[in-house]
Parts: sequence; C-alpha cells; structure tokens
Amino acid sequence: MSSNRFGGAHVQSTFPSTIPVVRQSLGEVVYERILSAILSGQLVGGDELSEVNLADQFGVSRTPVREALNRLANDGLVENGRNRRATVRTMTREMVVEVYQVRQCLESGAARHAAKRIDAREIARLEGVAAAVRPTADSIDQQQALIFDAELHASIAAHCGNGKLADEVRRYSNFVPIFQRLAGRRDDRLLLAYEQHLQIIDALHAHDGPRAADAMSEHIQSALDVLLGDVFPGEPSLD
Repeated sequence: MSSNRFGGAHVQSTFPSTIPVVRQSLGEVVYERILSAILSGQLVGGDELSEVNLADQFGVSRTPVREALNRLANDGLVENGRNRRATVRTMTREMVVEVYQVRQCLESGAARHAAKRIDAREIARLEGVAAAVRPTADSIDQQQALIFDAELHASIAAHCGNGKLADEVRRYSNFVPIFQRLAGRRDDRLLLAYEQHLQIIDALHAHDGPRAADAMSEHIQSALDVLLGDVFPGEPSLD
C-alpha cells in the first residue's frame, strides 16, 4: 500500500506509538513532531493531516492534535480547507515574498538592537564558528554552512533585548529550511551567504547598529532573489 498522505502506510513507522512527555504538554510535543516532519521534507505541500490518524499514530486524543494543527496554522505552515481538513501549506511565490519581507523587517531590527547589546564573548564564539566553516578554494561544507547560518540568526535574535521580537524571528525562521530545500543548495550561493554573514558579524563586532541592520537586510534580500529565480523563474514581479 502506497500513500504520500500523513498517516498513510509508508509513514506510520516513522513515529512511536506513544509519546514520552517530559515537562511538555501533549499539544507541544505533537506540534514539535509535526513541525519536524514538515521542516525535514517528510511532509510536503498538499499532504493531508488527519486528526484521527495523527491521534492514533501518536497514541493521544484528538485534542492535543487539534491544538498542534491550530498552532501550525497560525505559523502559516498548515491551512484548513473545507470541513476543517488540514493540509501542509503549499508555498506560493506570493507567500515566499511576504515571508522574506517580514523577515527583513524583523531581523534587520533585531540586528540593529543586538549590535548594541551583544558581548565580546558571544562575538568571539560566532567568529570561531565562522572560522571553522571557512571555505577552501571555491567550495564550502554545505551542512556546516547551514548550521552557521542558523546559529548566527539565532544568536542575533537571542541578543536583541526584545523577547517578542526574538519569538517572531524564531517563528519565521521555521520557513527557512523549507525554502532552502525548494531552491536547492549550491556552493556559489552558500559562499555568497558566508561572506554576507562575515559582514554582519563585523558590524556586530563594531557595535554598529545601522550597519548590522543594513547587512542583514541585504543578506535576506539576496536569499529571496535566489529563491525566486530558482523556484518561480519567469513569474512577474509582485512589487
């Protein structure tokens, strides 16, 4: 039996029959499991998320599953269709542009604030991570480059001094692995992103908020341009 629907035969062995809960609500644990499946590509746009099947797979009632799906819908990763049938959201060009525009606003602001607050120890740690990922010739370790990218963005959010802003940065960062998978990973693009990361760190080191904000905005715009060119080539601009 073959199916690409979540809860279908080919994915039932992916999850344990019950969920061990340690200092987390059932809804939180179910949310994290489904989120992980979406971010890893196990679940893709259009895949159905049946409350009944998920509850059976996870060994829980439908209530925590419903809570998790509602939260994922609020995150923009799941949508409810007719008869409240939940599916993984398909990424359209308009949605990609909107997400990256929001990320630009959020993360440039976070970088501006973080430049004033980040301490020498954290800057030294980021510089150490950057040195460990430094490319050789015209190639770069793709996995390490992506880890560095995630660490830098997370560090800036953590040091921006605004919990609400940091939460929103983290929420929108959930889209990044999905978009990276859609666009594919090429060394030339990762090399460009690496150089942009160095410019961001340099601005943080100088505690130059405006420069950090500009560098972050340029970095995110560059990532958007690459994504649109790869995934939606030839489509008219939404600007």
